[in-house]
Amino acid sequence: MDQSAAIHLRISLKTLDDFCIRVRDRARNASDALQSLSAVQSFISQAAPAAAGDVQSKPLRECLDRHLDAVRENLLRSHAAILWDAIQQHRIEPIADSYTRLSRSGFRQAVAWAIQPTTEAERQAGEAWVRAWLADVTGRAKGAYPDALDFAAAGVEPAAFMAASDLYAMLEIR
Repeated sequence: MDQSAAIHLRISLKTLDDFCIRVRDRARNASDALQSLSAVQSFISQAAPAAAGDVQSKPLRECLDRHLDAVRENLLRSHAAILWDAIQQHRIEPIADSYTRLSRSGFRQAVAWAIQPTTEAERQAGEAWVRAWLADVTGRAKGAYPDALDFAAAGVEPAAFMAASDLYAMLEIR
């Protein structure tokens, strides 16, 4: 393999913008689009590190950032809808799924968006359900050590418990 082989890329703002639009349009979902655009961002930063601080590349970075921000927002808003539906139906599985698919801050943002348009009574009902779920699991998960929960004995995945704990914290502070 010839280590000296190279190609030189020139990326115009229009080319990058058009490419990002195609990636978003062709992606199966917001998560796939986010992954693809993140890969583009990573490739550009690795292929042209000197351009990162270059004034001429600023519009390109801003363009890519706009697309990434829009895709992230779409992803979080879709999870917000899933979360509110799961809260209303008292289903922990979709909540745990969102928790494992998103970063912790992303999960909290999705929860904030999910509960933003709700009434105080709806939030209190959700909070009461999550509090009862956590109390039930904690009671069933008492293990041999007082400060360690045995999730396997309770038949609960640790991620579900963590998701419910974070959800409860968000509902409680609203």
